[in-house]
Amino acid sequence: MPTKDQLAKVVKRLSIAIGVAMLLFLLGIFNGVGYSINSISESIITSPDRTFADVYVFFDATYNPILYPFYWLTGMGHTSENFTSSYPLFIRPNTIPYGFGWFSQQERYDTYTAHMATRSMYSNLAALLLVAVIIEAAKQRLLYVVLFSGVVGFWAGGVLGTFIGLLTSSIAITVYKLKFANANPEEH
Repeated sequence: MPTKDQLAKVVKRLSIAIGVAMLLFLLGIFNGVGYSINSISESIITSPDRTFADVYVFFDATYNPILYPFYWLTGMGHTSENFTSSYPLFIRPNTIPYGFGWFSQQERYDTYTAHMATRSMYSNLAALLLVAVIIEAAKQRLLYVVLFSGVVGFWAGGVLGTFIGLLTSSIAITVYKLKFANANPEEH
């Protein structure tokens, strides 16, 4: 039977893991940090009777491997996709109806981006939580520095920047552990 202290430590570690996973998940929402849009284009074709419009969308994006691990594990880390939407048509120049209002091209692009970024959000959140729980179970919180270095690396240089950030922070932590862990073994 675990003691109260042991149970408190487990709850604390689990709380930290959930907090880190949520922070990483929220960072993934931002363009440039969580994903990089390479291109979005749309083609609008109206019906002959002008009662509806089909919008053909091409979306090309690269997702941050740290913040979207599920996408990368399933081969969707860099995605180029086409999808179609149909809208009832009450034509006004340079707009198409969407939902209950009229949206500009930028607002439509933002909607397409939000759709692509959140379609597997629960799977990505579960993967982030799993990584954080493994780090907490291994009692190696310095590995969070590696993860955040990868996030910053993606912001600075895309996927290559992610790997450079992961590599440099891994080397720095290894040197730190080798140099300082021997001096104070009870702290590490």
